[in-house]
Amino acid sequence: MQSVKSAPNVSFFTPKQPILGKFVKCLDDSESASKDHTAPLLFTPLTIRSMTIPNRITVSPMCTYSSNDSIPTTFHTVHYGSLAMRGPGLLITECVSVCESGKVTCNDLGLWNDEMAKQHYSKIVEFAHSQNCKIGVQLGQFHDQEKVLPIESWSKQQIIDTIKEWGEVAKRATSIAQYDFIEIQASHGHIIDQFVSPLLNHRTDDYNGELQDRMKFLLQLIDEIRDNIPEKVPLFIRLPDCDKSEKKEALTQDETIKICHEMAKHGVDVVDFVCVNPGSLKLNSHQPKLQFLKKLKQSLKDNKQSLIIGSPSKISNASQAEETLQSGVEDIIVIGSEFLRNPALVTEFADQQGIEVTQPVQYSWGFYPTEKYLEPSNIASK
Repeated sequence: MQSVKSAPNVSFFTPKQPILGKFVKCLDDSESASKDHTAPLLFTPLTIRSMTIPNRITVSPMCTYSSNDSIPTTFHTVHYGSLAMRGPGLLITECVSVCESGKVTCNDLGLWNDEMAKQHYSKIVEFAHSQNCKIGVQLGQFHDQEKVLPIESWSKQQIIDTIKEWGEVAKRATSIAQYDFIEIQASHGHIIDQFVSPLLNHRTDDYNGELQDRMKFLLQLIDEIRDNIPEKVPLFIRLPDCDKSEKKEALTQDETIKICHEMAKHGVDVVDFVCVNPGSLKLNSHQPKLQFLKKLKQSLKDNKQSLIIGSPSKISNASQAEETLQSGVEDIIVIGSEFLRNPALVTEFADQQGIEVTQPVQYSWGFYPTEKYLEPSNIASK
């Protein structure tokens, strides 16, 4: 009886996989194939610290509100597993709360103790790693001022304790759950935004006032996380580009660019922007997403700084994704709901670009594995 090569370092059998979603070749008979037989930018590898991904396609965090007492279930194995085995460059979990009071709903995932972290590994991370998928966890702390003490009432010790808690959770996420990277959730409604936004921060001490004071909590939290995770582990942050308000004191895009410069100094590698759609509002100095990201990129270049930039978008085909990358304003393509409609979106984008990418071995061998998938000892005994 012949056996298939097994993926290493996992507690169950699954075939050993190649790096999924990796460029193999151009299809010569395709009209969209590259004339020089090189990979399109969408399928060009990218290195972030020690982590190299085979393509620039990122599965965005998408809340599913499906935990059992804040712990992952079989649903999460199926949900994230179906995405991991189709070859995205990066896969980011839904927002996982760092504390019980920081959940949006009672069915949010949590990561505030070691047992939770073990369940994250066994229910989510282990399978993703068996597919050679790089998976990260988005950590958040939602701040509902009707249920939680407003930040203006926090003592300095409460701020210190909160920052320390984030560091402990980040350490647990990388050491026990074994996530490949961390994303900080700092968009509207979460605790960091309560400090950074001049509309929400009503403190009367050195955590409020000018921008450098309002961003102090954020930078201290970033430092704490970086101190608690290995240097090789990338750090992402999801950030709004501005406040959605016409008030003159609202956070502006120019201030957000200044925040990005400081975050780069403190060890952030990737900024995942949620850009405000102003609608009919006239926001102070507001520019559309494309113009804002161009301005940010130029500002980083002028200051000899580097951040990888992405932003959730409604991209639904490969030409849109490739055009976005070629413009230079984004380095990764962050996609959410399209992956819910089609978990095989990476393969579809490859088909649209006239290229072949690596697939899960079970989906490429047909009805019976060829010799390259079999254990050498069994091949020799044939």
